[in-house]
Amino acid sequence: MKNFYNMKILTRYYWVIMLLVVNFACTEKELAKEEEQDIVIKKDEVMPLIENKTWGLTKIEKQIGTGTRSELPASPEYTAYKTQCSFTYSSGYVGFYSGNESTSDTEKQKNNFPSYARTFSIFTRISLPVGLDYSWDDTAGTMVTHCYDGTKILKIPLDQTAYLEKGTLVLYKDMAAAQASKIPENITLVSQEKDATLGAVTYYYSFRPLYPYKLHTTQWENDSFVMF
Repeated sequence: MKNFYNMKILTRYYWVIMLLVVNFACTEKELAKEEEQDIVIKKDEVMPLIENKTWGLTKIEKQIGTGTRSELPASPEYTAYKTQCSFTYSSGYVGFYSGNESTSDTEKQKNNFPSYARTFSIFTRISLPVGLDYSWDDTAGTMVTHCYDGTKILKIPLDQTAYLEKGTLVLYKDMAAAQASKIPENITLVSQEKDATLGAVTYYYSFRPLYPYKLHTTQWENDSFVMF
């Protein structure tokens, strides 16, 4: 009888503890949302550090409802986005350059780049349109992109809006600062879609700067870039 009584007490405490765990988890999620809203970034400090750089896609993550963010599965198309395309923000429009990531360590060794650096050969003479424009949203206090033309690059739907995530924003003034830091530079654009089956689906597009370290004078040569 005593054992039965003890089991009843333990069961009661178990459910109390589980309730506290659930409430704590929900509170953490709410705090995370509040923190993102409470973070203040300044247009005149952020925009020049985005507009004056070339950006390479590092990953695209997908989140269904309030589930876990997970990177898109590997595919030739996804790999091409990360190794052959780079993006620019200029005069209110997003453009892209074509190129290739180097598979050799020779460039890194020649230029004393760290082993984790990635080097690219990019043709920068022509910037092609992506179908995205961008602006600063005073209400949201962050940069916003808008798809004005359904684009094949990254397959962004027409009229989709994405916000610059403030909580993961890391920007440096120049290549030397980026190379010296242990924290990688990053911008992440967040957009949400409504799926008939899955409901709310959130996409996170993360980018890192590509810094030029060798510019060519001839018109049709690719320039050399590095990502830290």
